Amino acid sequence: MTRDGEAATALRFAILGPLELRQETTATAFQGARTGALLAALLVEPNRPLSVHRLASAVWDGAAPASAASSLANHVARLRRLLGPDGRTRLRTVPPGYELTVGPGELDAAEFSGELRQARAARLKGDWQQVADRTGAALGLWRGTPLSNLGPLGPDLRAEVHRLGEARLEALEWYHEAELELGRHQGLVSGLTRLAHEHPLRETFHGQLMRALHRSGLRAEALAAYQGLRSALVDQLGIDPGPALQRIHQEVLQTGGTVPRPRRSAAAEAPAESRHSRTRPSQIPPCPSHFTGRESEVAGLCAALTTPAEQGRVAVVSGMAGAGKTALALRTAQLLQEQFPDGQLYVNLLGSTTGRWPLHPAQALAALLHDLGHPPGRIPEDVDAAAALLRSTLVERRALLVLDSAACAAQVRPLLPSGPGCAVLVTSRLSLTALDSAAKLRLGPLPLPDALDLVGRASGRAHGELDSPAAARLVELCTRLPLALRIAAARLAARRALGITALVEELTLLDQRLDGLEHDDLSVRQSLRVTYDWLCENGRPLDNAAAAALLRMGSVDLPAYTAPAVARLLDTDDNHADRVLNRLAEVALAEECGRGRYTTHELVRAFARELARERAAVAGAGSSTVLAVPGALAATVPAGVIAR
Repeated sequence: MTRDGEAATALRFAILGPLELRQETTATAFQGARTGALLAALLVEPNRPLSVHRLASAVWDGAAPASAASSLANHVARLRRLLGPDGRTRLRTVPPGYELTVGPGELDAAEFSGELRQARAARLKGDWQQVADRTGAALGLWRGTPLSNLGPLGPDLRAEVHRLGEARLEALEWYHEAELELGRHQGLVSGLTRLAHEHPLRETFHGQLMRALHRSGLRAEALAAYQGLRSALVDQLGIDPGPALQRIHQEVLQTGGTVPRPRRSAAAEAPAESRHSRTRPSQIPPCPSHFTGRESEVAGLCAALTTPAEQGRVAVVSGMAGAGKTALALRTAQLLQEQFPDGQLYVNLLGSTTGRWPLHPAQALAALLHDLGHPPGRIPEDVDAAAALLRSTLVERRALLVLDSAACAAQVRPLLPSGPGCAVLVTSRLSLTALDSAAKLRLGPLPLPDALDLVGRASGRAHGELDSPAAARLVELCTRLPLALRIAAARLAARRALGITALVEELTLLDQRLDGLEHDDLSVRQSLRVTYDWLCENGRPLDNAAAAALLRMGSVDLPAYTAPAVARLLDTDDNHADRVLNRLAEVALAEECGRGRYTTHELVRAFARELARERAAVAGAGSSTVLAVPGALAATVPAGVIAR
């Protein structure tokens, strides 16, 4: 409930990793690092008024400009829009600044603290199973380094990240303490070895490692771990280990064999690696029921993913928004399931999902390792360590990984197994040419017969209707793009009285076509906007320039573009303009139609014209029209070149 007694929209705030905001079933990312820093500052102290001065310090990293108050108000307005229809009641203006209302179960950091309180109470009572359960649940809420997608943080946020990190280390200590008390030491050695290496002066981890080694019959290794810590403490701090660690050292010295431990069932005593080896996930989602055509593409992918190789095989399916990349990947994975009996895993990397930031590799690794049977407390937070654990887990398996909607090669590379029995199928709007030795497939439009077949199967219309010239015209207006065809078919299925000829007339005007290619949650416009917004917001100068170029290309609306033409639009040199055009082609918003010549897909062209009209309307009329674009790329374009 809000403070005014009205039901608020269910939200989920996540700061134990990259900042995320989820609204009911839809996840929304903040727009820009400053808005994210504002949200993070409000989440650090929810349900409390925070002054404008304090929030400005968080947003501008302690160096707020003179115009901070007015700029902060703009970020507040943007954040309220992201919070949905209850934005104004959620984020209220209260003296001396603003207050964000966060309810029970809406903030992962609050849940984490609640689990730790229960673990602390159970620890005082000696209920070690409850301690293990509660700390395991607490650690399972972590997705990576808190607020890692915000860039440089202000002093208050840095302090909060440090506090949360210390609380996580405490949870890890309690988790391993409980596991040792319960006699489950055999699966702890590798995780504790990593923690002791990452925190060389934290005695608790070293003591737990010594106990786990000793109880596993590795007495010499336990003594070596003590000597290693003692040398580090003496060299760096000039002190000896504390009393607790010295007692463990004496225990190891005085006990010739392994120490007694509680009797457990055979399943509980089995090493963690044995338990993991029995985990065979089968996660591939069903292929869309109206999947049509692509027989040669499916055959090529099946061959690429099953041909013997010394290392894991990788195939990348790329193409513009709506080309049917995911459907093709799911169809291929469906046919290959029997070839990979040790597991088929699926991860949506969120590289082209509305309102979501792409998954950090640490998040994807944590999900994969958890699905392969690794408990949350034993999954490394460090990307390199987690990637190594994934490779070790899969080294002798025959497993298939489907990595859907990748944002870039760097996101995918840590997720690749090295075992010869594994295969990876990646989808992305980018070609991911930086992935070495991967088979590449660039999806184009469907052939005309397949496009007609897709519309017929998805719409349920009789074959006679689909043999007409109007049906052929319809699929061409959809540019034989699978997403557009599915939308047209869905509209025909939803309105039996809607004739194909009437739908063709509606889609004929390019400036209105994107309005007609929306139905329910399917939208060509929104699918294209995801890529455009990502270019605007990711902070890379070349991507910002590519977004600006698309906007200006919509203004002049030429049949083809060259580097000199784009250089003039962006007021830059030809070399930079050529790189911009290459980038637009890489993200599937342009196509190279000849050496140095680029064109845009017809639906992309319609989208670019919309962008130009929106910007021109905002800028207003005059002898020249200033187009507002990301970064410092604003340039004045003569009014006569604006698309009418």
